[in-house]
Amino acid sequence: MDGMMTAPQPQDMGIHGVDPAELEKFMAEKVQSEAPDEANEFLEGIQEDGLSAEEVDEVRQVTLAALKSPDAFPQLTAYLVNAELIDEEDIPKEYDGGFVLAILGLVGLAQDLVTSSTPQ
Repeated sequence: MDGMMTAPQPQDMGIHGVDPAELEKFMAEKVQSEAPDEANEFLEGIQEDGLSAEEVDEVRQVTLAALKSPDAFPQLTAYLVNAELIDEEDIPKEYDGGFVLAILGLVGLAQDLVTSSTPQ
């Protein structure tokens, strides 16, 4: 047994075997190209509310939790509504993986926005 490599554990493999950072980058590009108006509206909300990089990262963490476990979807939707990032009527009542992935893409765009506007 010494010297044998062990297989990566599921928690090491991200979300469904995909690195969360890669998934976020892919979804950011997809959202920006397929729903530019919605992306711009979300980003304007981030700017208007003055969300910090840390707050955007909180949204990311809640979103990743909902991707890993649909049971966390109510926490994500509550967070988005309470932060006034999305209107409640725009959020699906039941878990919707596509919606959560779109939020992950929007969070990726928002992170780029707040990072680029933060003084160095």
